[in-house]
Amino acid sequence: MARGVIFSAITVFLENDASAAALAEYLFGAGRGCEAFVYMTVSTGIGGGIIIGGKIWRGISGTAAELGHMTIDWQGERCACGNIGCLEQFASGTAIARAAREAIIMGQGEALRAFALSHHTEDEMATLDDNTTAPVSPPQINARTIAQAARVGIPLACAIISKAAEALGVGLVNIIHIFNPKLIVLGGGVAQMGDLLLEPARQIVQARAMHTPQNVVQIVPAELEKNVGLVGAGALLYYHKQEGLS
Repeated sequence: MARGVIFSAITVFLENDASAAALAEYLFGAGRGCEAFVYMTVSTGIGGGIIIGGKIWRGISGTAAELGHMTIDWQGERCACGNIGCLEQFASGTAIARAAREAIIMGQGEALRAFALSHHTEDEMATLDDNTTAPVSPPQINARTIAQAARVGIPLACAIISKAAEALGVGLVNIIHIFNPKLIVLGGGVAQMGDLLLEPARQIVQARAMHTPQNVVQIVPAELEKNVGLVGAGALLYYHKQEGLS
């Protein structure tokens, strides 16, 4: 007796993670009820998602909203994306950690190095060189450590966060001038520093953005937690059904 094999069709949707996060914030988070807003994720890198008319705006080739790769310093260093002086090189978690490591290697970060050593777990300490006067190796310095150090007033950490916040503020000014949005939602692990990072960035916006678009925009933290991308991915089915694409 012959056996038949039945294959069922499964519809699969693919989406950029930051765009999926923007969709999640639009449906369930800080963007609820706002048909046009910009979502920026500030994390290991910097990405973005744009909602216009309640829909994800992808651009012509699906590469829109690469907010981390706007140029902040047109004479700066080359980014991995090929551009020069990207925002991601100044305000991402990777950039913040890199600035700290470079300062420590140059002998300028003794207080920050000591703080980082004192805040490691026993497991992390076991991975360090027995010579504790040596610079902290890269895995032991990250943006979270630097934020903690800045909160207790360590000068180098404060200076690094201040520079990152200024660059983020310039990026927000660019977004405001280009999109004239009603809302900018800031998510990602680095944005969870809260006012330590966001308040100086808002001050840059107040000082530099044109008054008309500045007066209507709100810059707010994301409401959803670290699983925002997964929430957005799950929401894609509903989103595409609404568009009649499934």
